[in-house]
Amino acid sequence: MRFRVVNREEACRWNPVGEPHVIISIHSPPDEKAAVKENEFTRAVLHLGFHDLDQEPGFSWRKVYGEPIMFTPAMAQEIADFVAGHYHEISVIVVHCDAGHSRSPAVAAALAYRYDELETSNWFFEHRCPNRLVHRMLLNVLMDEGTRRIS
Repeated sequence: MRFRVVNREEACRWNPVGEPHVIISIHSPPDEKAAVKENEFTRAVLHLGFHDLDQEPGFSWRKVYGEPIMFTPAMAQEIADFVAGHYHEISVIVVHCDAGHSRSPAVAAALAYRYDELETSNWFFEHRCPNRLVHRMLLNVLMDEGTRRIS
């Protein structure tokens, strides 16, 4: 399994031609879902919307941006179910968020860890800045399912 982490702009204009893949598309509320580029090798797209926060924000954040939409265990479960449902038919997971620097690397790192791609998982922490809340919450869900390891 390989992982491609890109930003929103790239996801809307680029697609890994010739490889079966799924796309996990992350946007910041209240932005619209990204019009990700699909092709005949795209098996499915999962759209999620949540802010790039690793803890509950304070008053000043709320004053500027309003009420936050945090990453939740239900969203983590949705990602886990989505990937597990397509695991045997894909070779690439494309993950994007607005900048491709925090939320999407967190998702990719957790998935890589779960599916025994430890070097890949570590790479995201060495070269990007994964959102710790997203990574931890998704990893908890994925590892709870670890007894049903997919091979």
